[in-house]
Amino acid sequence: MAAGYDIVDLQACRARGIRVCNIPSASAEAVAEHAITLYLAVKRRVVELHDLTRGGSEWPLKKTAIHRFGGLPMTSRSETLGIIGYGTLGKLVESTAKALGMQVLIAERKGNQQSVRPGRTDFTETLKQSSVIILCCPLDNSTRGMISETELQFMDRRAILVNVSRGGVVDEAALVKALQEHWINGAATDVFAVEPASASTSPLLADGIPNLTLSPHVAWYADSSIENLKRGIKSNIEGFVNGAPVNMV
Repeated sequence: MAAGYDIVDLQACRARGIRVCNIPSASAEAVAEHAITLYLAVKRRVVELHDLTRGGSEWPLKKTAIHRFGGLPMTSRSETLGIIGYGTLGKLVESTAKALGMQVLIAERKGNQQSVRPGRTDFTETLKQSSVIILCCPLDNSTRGMISETELQFMDRRAILVNVSRGGVVDEAALVKALQEHWINGAATDVFAVEPASASTSPLLADGIPNLTLSPHVAWYADSSIENLKRGIKSNIEGFVNGAPVNMV
């Protein structure tokens, strides 16, 4: 398998002596690029303005489309990015964001208010201080439903939420409510609680949700990802055959 292993019942595997190995960070470079792409698409309302332009009526009628922004968008140098999940993916997002001139906060684990590590910012303070939040964490018992109504209400009204981790990290119904009631400026996700997603499985696919950009779990797809997966599979098989498993989870 690739990096994620949340679909595997690890307890059942261990009980049966089944070793589970993944390929960590195989697609981190591609996912980091996709995360920044989604952030920019939401901020600049790329999908909405594409549809407006192709519609052929609103722009000629109003002579402009800047009213669609609902306020002046910030340039990246004016933004603060909060990263939740600081593994390989989080670090790649950080370096790309800094290249754009963004200030970056690295969130401490949720619930660790009394033991914030050097270089980290309290989880809730990260939500409050950031104009962009990018989720880069794995899905496990500590992160399932981590972003719900409470967390979304902590965020700035100008903020953008981007999820390239796992769908279950975000309460999808809460995110829809946050967008419809303008608690935050916009959101984007490449992942869903149930995949493949459809209107019957995800409230994010309902009509009329403002400033929401979606992609169908393709952030991982790139030439480097495929090469990394090939090497990782080979390494995992060789390790198993040689009696020295690697990348066990």
